[in-house]
Amino acid sequence: MKNHLRDFVNKFGMLSLGYHDKREYLAFILFAFAILFLPFSMPASRLFAAISLLLLIIFEFDEVKKLDGTAYTVFTPYKKAWLNHLSTNEAFFVKPYPFEKYSSNLANTESLNIQTIANLSEIGFQ
Repeated sequence: MKNHLRDFVNKFGMLSLGYHDKREYLAFILFAFAILFLPFSMPASRLFAAISLLLLIIFEFDEVKKLDGTAYTVFTPYKKAWLNHLSTNEAFFVKPYPFEKYSSNLANTESLNIQTIANLSEIGFQ
């Protein structure tokens, strides 16, 4: 079953997961593909926060738009525009940010003379 699903994902680039009445089966699929289970009974704000942790944002919502300035409503043209935007600006969006230029703005911790970092039990956790 696991290999069949993996082949499906490789072929179609997505995972189609339908409702199944056996919790063990669903748990197996979620575990096999490292899918975070997000119950719909969760309050919307917590659900959104959990989902947003799974996403890597490369472009903000208003950075990839149609020529007339409106948002895409069909995925395929959006995907093509997104990939085009990424490829034309790849040097900036894909490569690591040159933080060395701004590292002097970070706090100098050497002057704090920290010998060791306390472990959790030393600061009161059990």
